[in-house]
Amino acid sequence: MNSSWKQSVLVAAIFLMLIGGSIVDAGESVTKEQETSALKFARKHHSELAELLKKLDQDMGSEYEKAIRHIHNVNERLERTRKRSPEDYKIQLAIWKIDSRIKLLAARMTMSSDKNLTDEMKKLLTQKIDLKEKQLLMDQERTQVRLDRIDGQLQNIRSNRKEYLAKELARYRRLQTPKTTPASTKNNSKQ
Repeated sequence: MNSSWKQSVLVAAIFLMLIGGSIVDAGESVTKEQETSALKFARKHHSELAELLKKLDQDMGSEYEKAIRHIHNVNERLERTRKRSPEDYKIQLAIWKIDSRIKLLAARMTMSSDKNLTDEMKKLLTQKIDLKEKQLLMDQERTQVRLDRIDGQLQNIRSNRKEYLAKELARYRRLQTPKTTPASTKNNSKQ
């Protein structure tokens, strides 16, 4: 098997794994800004993937565009997460980086039975599981805080039920009280 053919197979396999399971809209062309953003993201977070994207661009233009679109979408989703929760962003980015490396390694494993690749895969999968566990623990903590707040609200309603009812009743009575306006005053004075 010549090296060029192996590289082409690897690039194609990586592309398929990269977008595997995700629907990539091929309707609109990728803008130059999207391409620049996606390539910058790939270079910053997975330089080997960025190099393979160059090869994909040379050999398989339409697949390159789909891959760029996919990476751009991942970058956009992660940016929204970063703005909402920097902690979640760090974990989700780390998971994406490991996932990307796993996909690249899986493509290599299809072409080689090197035991080192299997060992590397185990290491990456362990890291991914550790990150997923960390993410779930953070979710659990946030959920517990929310449950504690709900428990407090329930306790407050249960222990202060009469006061709560009185406040609500007073609020609705205020809404029913007619407002005196100049127009209603004129109408009342004519009667």
